[in-house]
Amino acid sequence: MKAHIGTTGNEIADVYTKQGTKSDNIDIQVKLPPKFIKNLIHKDIKVKWQHSWSTSEKGREVFEIFPLVSAKRLHGNFFLNQIITGLGVIASYQSRFFKATDICSCGPMKEDRHHIIFVCNKWNDIRGTYFPSRYKTLTLK
Repeated sequence: MKAHIGTTGNEIADVYTKQGTKSDNIDIQVKLPPKFIKNLIHKDIKVKWQHSWSTSEKGREVFEIFPLVSAKRLHGNFFLNQIITGLGVIASYQSRFFKATDICSCGPMKEDRHHIIFVCNKWNDIRGTYFPSRYKTLTLK
């Protein structure tokens, strides 16, 4: 005896239930929220980006400072980007092209990326703001 005899909505539900149990395919589609899809895409991009960054042969000096990728760390700061890459405003880079001195204005040390990021007192505030807290334990090759 059917439990839903006489109730139209329930009888229709019974018919669909029986059809569903006999089907090999699931023929219902559930829409995922756009935010969920966006998060999946972001995670996938970050995993691929990290793999590319970790296995690349380029940028190893920067990799030692920032081994983990992060979109939160992207900066449009002209001088900071030159220091991280070792190009532009750094005296050792300038001396290669313009016969300028490569000595830092803080004292008798060569002003290169390592000096600026790890040693120079003029850059203490920048270190605290932009570089990882463990920067003092890192080395540049």
